[in-house]
Amino acid sequence: MRNELVTSLWSKCGQTVLVASIVGGLCIHPRTQFQAQTATQGQQEEKKESSEEVPKPPKDDFMVDVYKILDEKKSEKLTFKDKYKQDKTESDVDLIISYYNWAVGPDDYWNRQISIDTKNKEGFVIEKIVKSGFGELGFIKPGEKKTQDVFRKEKITQSGGVTTATMVDAEIGAAEKQRFQHLMQKFILKK
Repeated sequence: MRNELVTSLWSKCGQTVLVASIVGGLCIHPRTQFQAQTATQGQQEEKKESSEEVPKPPKDDFMVDVYKILDEKKSEKLTFKDKYKQDKTESDVDLIISYYNWAVGPDDYWNRQISIDTKNKEGFVIEKIVKSGFGELGFIKPGEKKTQDVFRKEKITQSGGVTTATMVDAEIGAAEKQRFQHLMQKFILKK
């Protein structure tokens, strides 16, 4: 009788293991299928993002020439001495030009940026220009409403015998565009 009980118990254990493996297989299979679908969707989304067209610069774009020279020189940060006119006075300044390249390909000139800090002899930034992508300073990418470019200048105010210097955004007009172009010509293109 005891042998029959042990045999019956082993038989039931075997059946339980068989049923558990089938049920477990059914539970795992949909989960695995869901994970595979999720991975496929993620790959498709990556392809969509990477297939988004990177804007192409117009022929003979000034900034493309600047970026090509900086790439050739493998330059990321350059420092130059220059003169800066402010309120009818001219002073010596340091220009720090920083170049950032996040391009996804060699012909991607949109995902690049140049930042120019003009520092006075005390080391304070008195002018900051940030140019993103190609086109002239202040270029607005098609489909957007404002430029990614920045032009800031030091503004000095006096109130109650106290002089305060603050950086303020300047509207990018002809003078700001000309200043940026002049700096690029003088220090990067050297024409």
